Amino acid sequence: MRKLFFSILLLTGPLSAAVAQSSNAIMSVPSGTSSGMEASNFRLNQYLTTMKPNGLVGVNGSPYIDNRWLPARMAFTNNLPLEPVQLKYDVLGRRILMRPANGVGDSLQLNDVMLTQFELDEPATIKSPARKRTFRRFLEAADLSQQREYVEVLHQGQFTLLKRYTKVIRAGSKTGLGETNDQILSHDEYYLVLPNAAPTPVKLSVKSLSAADPAIATPLKAEASAQKAKTDADWVAVLAAVDPKQ
Repeated sequence: MRKLFFSILLLTGPLSAAVAQSSNAIMSVPSGTSSGMEASNFRLNQYLTTMKPNGLVGVNGSPYIDNRWLPARMAFTNNLPLEPVQLKYDVLGRRILMRPANGVGDSLQLNDVMLTQFELDEPATIKSPARKRTFRRFLEAADLSQQREYVEVLHQGQFTLLKRYTKVIRAGSKTGLGETNDQILSHDEYYLVLPNAAPTPVKLSVKSLSAADPAIATPLKAEASAQKAKTDADWVAVLAAVDPKQ
């Protein structure tokens, strides 16, 4: 059996058309194809396509959440059993790229119409242990255009801490002064989500998090001080310590 590697066809039409196309492709298993994983392999292989270039030659900065190809798992609304693959998340282009199984040739783009979340396995480094990073749809967003975006789940318990990544291109100097190349700039936003409540924009600070959830103000202050919280990882540890469900 051909080794499963999968992506879904580049999204080129309206969302409704893409959903219909995906549904039709999933149902079109030819006669003679056995049931189970072999049928799933056939269905998923219908979605392979070469990725279109992003046109970012000569631009400083990275469009990706991480420049490395990372092992990943994906969850779809149709619950198809899928094998892990190597992915990159292009924040600037709001697209997910897949590496061919043999690592040769152009990348593939995922039509993520039916994708609900993906998990990236980040390897250990000298400074940090290995970790799993979970990204899901920003379903709580008040802005409908943001609900299809992916946010990273930094903490989930009685309350949830989400991180929304955005990247923009700043044009380079046309006068010859300063940076002449276009630059990709990052802007991250954090949201605290309480049960049955809209997401509250927060900063990773005792003052901001306490204002969003006064119930954790006292233990939060003590824990943040004890851990000298500065980085995302520090604050994730702090919230895990003060969350009643942890």
